[in-house]
Amino acid sequence: MKKLRLLLIASLFTSGITFGQCDLDFGSGAVPQQFTFTTLDDPDIVNAALSGLNESNTQSFDIWDEATNDCGTTGGLDDITFDFEILNTFDHYDENIIIDYRAQEAHDITQSSSGLRGSIPLGTTSKTETTTGDVRGYKITVTFADHVFIEAQALTVDLTSVNTAGKAHESCAIIFLDENGAAYGTATYEGFYTGTSGASRDATCGIPTIRTNSWTTSATGAYTASSTSTNNMLDPCNPTSGSSGTGNNYDVNAETDAGLNATDRIGGFEFIVHLEDVAASTADGAETLTNTSFTSTLNGVSIASLVLPVDLIAFNAKEKDDNIALSWSTASEENNDHFDVEWSVDGDRFEKIGEVKGAGNSFEIQDYDFVHDQPINGENYYRLKQVDWNERFEYSEVKSVNIEIQEGIQIYPSLVNSELNLIKPKGKSNILIYGINGSLIQQINGQEGQLLQINTNDLPKGNFIISVQTNDRFYIERFIKL
Repeated sequence: MKKLRLLLIASLFTSGITFGQCDLDFGSGAVPQQFTFTTLDDPDIVNAALSGLNESNTQSFDIWDEATNDCGTTGGLDDITFDFEILNTFDHYDENIIIDYRAQEAHDITQSSSGLRGSIPLGTTSKTETTTGDVRGYKITVTFADHVFIEAQALTVDLTSVNTAGKAHESCAIIFLDENGAAYGTATYEGFYTGTSGASRDATCGIPTIRTNSWTTSATGAYTASSTSTNNMLDPCNPTSGSSGTGNNYDVNAETDAGLNATDRIGGFEFIVHLEDVAASTADGAETLTNTSFTSTLNGVSIASLVLPVDLIAFNAKEKDDNIALSWSTASEENNDHFDVEWSVDGDRFEKIGEVKGAGNSFEIQDYDFVHDQPINGENYYRLKQVDWNERFEYSEVKSVNIEIQEGIQIYPSLVNSELNLIKPKGKSNILIYGINGSLIQQINGQEGQLLQINTNDLPKGNFIISVQTNDRFYIERFIKL
């Protein structure tokens, strides 16, 4: 794994460009060890034997510490998720046979000292038996949480594919995903030689055309690698021995190797490996003499440092006339589009309550302010989310203000789509929602909590009045359903 130079900036922001300054090593030998994967059948994270069908396994990890702005083992929430899968694969002479299941625990994915290691067997035993054109494979999907911001130029996938020495045709693909988990591109395995519907099973005993790459891909978003020297199978019914294939050992960058734009958002990637038996056989459909246990390793990912676009030098929050006045200053700004002002009543769940336009590019001190006119009675928490023109973002440190205001109710937002937040006095209350003509629309009795979320999906568009009744008082506010 390549080591990244850290960029130190005196700033009150913590980076929202998560993982901007770290390497993630998937191996058990990492120091410090960042990932310990649980197994379905020790030592296999997943294999082809447990249920009689292709197995899968999903695991998530909290590995980003927002408090220290560094790669750690705590601080996030499911920052990175791994999906492991033994793929449906092909039997050249019998499409109804799932040959990966027949291999059972010999076909697996484990965690080795160097990373996530997949083993794919081809051989002459009952479990590993294959004929010319048979294919086995596996897939590992890595996805990042929504709050993780990675651009294509910054992400490199580190992989190792072991050479099978011409005994089989090894190949792999990496397909990058966008921030919504959708694939940017496609990579479809077609087999070592041409066929009409994928894999070598469609070849005839005539002389087929050998593919230079056993994958077909879209223009951008996918990287593939295949053996270039396994050039036998000119006659699939009586092929000659293969020559030594090349190992696909490479660090794959999402921009330079998959053709994405430098600032394209990356939400993860799929790592797919296939192994195809291309050895000679004594007769059409006969077992080959191939004997190999091909292993490939997903070592980890490297995420390059990105320059923090804004240097926040002051951020303050204080009470003013039953409101909270926020102010902040920047020493410099680069491509700064705006600041989102976020508020929380528990210091954990934040929501946007305002937006302040940034200065764009500036090398002079810039001062900003914002007034929150609906704080709750008690502790209020605030932070800034700085967003640049490319939608990169950073979070500031959190400020809190304890305020005592006249008791009442508060609602937000006043223009509501699907959920209305209500802050009310402590204790049991009855909540009534009226139409503007005074007709009762909804009644919620006996609510104990101080902060409530009210579903408004069933309300028609228009103006409404919400009334909160305690033991001795009524409180009224108005809102509009959009």
